[in-house]
Amino acid sequence: MMNFRNYILSLCLMLLSTAEAKPVFQTKLNYDVTPEIFLKKDINYSIKTFTFKKLHLEQNEIAEIVETVFPKSRKLNYIVTKSSYLINRAIANESQEIFNDLIFFKKYFNAKEVKKENDYFEVKAESFNFRHRIFYDSNDLSTLDQSRIMRSINLIKKLDIITQGSYLTVIHHQTKFNKNLTDGLIYQMFIPIKDNLTLVVNYGVYGTNTDKIGKKDLKKNLEGELIFQQALLNK
Repeated sequence: MMNFRNYILSLCLMLLSTAEAKPVFQTKLNYDVTPEIFLKKDINYSIKTFTFKKLHLEQNEIAEIVETVFPKSRKLNYIVTKSSYLINRAIANESQEIFNDLIFFKKYFNAKEVKKENDYFEVKAESFNFRHRIFYDSNDLSTLDQSRIMRSINLIKKLDIITQGSYLTVIHHQTKFNKNLTDGLIYQMFIPIKDNLTLVVNYGVYGTNTDKIGKKDLKKNLEGELIFQQALLNK
């Protein structure tokens, strides 16, 4: 099995400068984040929806991550996403300043309107509205269920070897959606590759009260968000 150090060495040797990144859909939800997929510096992503029954029958690593976020007692259906892309920036020392900038945050979610109220952002996006709060892995996570959140981060890092080299994890907590979603967590991990080059790996876990959310719309919305996010983080 390739260890993290060898991943990084391979990635540095294989990186090439190419045209602007484009979204590439991966059919496997937990696709391998290997050096090969970054040769063209594309945005890679995957999406899968689960009914409550289907998820808990599978009993795999993804199910275990979801179960740490949403207790079985809630009996929800789920949307799980994974994405990865490169940015030409070393972002660790700037992260808190960047993510608390209202103008940046509005662009980051391609939102129509963003208002900040105490520690929360109230976001009116193209397809839905939601409340958003950001936590950092160095912060006190006591306003969330800390044991569950830390356990899910550890499970993700166990699942994706390359994320073990993350120097920063940003946790996006989204609640009070105006449509079918109940709430969700996005785990955003920043992994240094070399000077001014950072790999970003994201996992998203959402709960929903319906099984009628169209996958085509999910793909379109996620692609748009990822294109905006990568472009903004590169600035």
